[in-house]
Amino acid sequence: MGYSNSREEVISRFKDIFSGFDFEQELDLLPVNKPNASQKGLALNELRALYISLWKVSLDKSFPDASESIFECFINRLQTIFNLDNKTAISITRRVNVYNAFMKQNKTQNYLPLGDHLLRTVGKPNTDKGATLKTALRIREVDSYIFHALI
Repeated sequence: MGYSNSREEVISRFKDIFSGFDFEQELDLLPVNKPNASQKGLALNELRALYISLWKVSLDKSFPDASESIFECFINRLQTIFNLDNKTAISITRRVNVYNAFMKQNKTQNYLPLGDHLLRTVGKPNTDKGATLKTALRIREVDSYIFHALI
């Protein structure tokens, strides 16, 4: 049976993609000090928001006529889709909006500003170029993975 591109199927596909990420492991890949328990929760949600925003970019590329509708439906159901408490869903949605705006301003495929932004947000205010580059490369890998898994 072929893959069609109904809104529900695209959302379901992203749910599967997203569920395949081990965000604890993803956090361990970042060149930052180990966060304490409260910082860790915020950092994990930051990564989740970033990955959702990367999916939005892939949606825009793959389904330009339907991406806004698909994404809006997904965000409206975020809490239910991932079984989140209301506070966490609101927090992730706010961070998604920040990343969406950030990526809209930075339309190039340069992931360095995004890597720098992520590192500063998760608690490494004075990032060196090596840490930023490592983070940017990981973001690019994830972006490529999401895009290819989506189509």
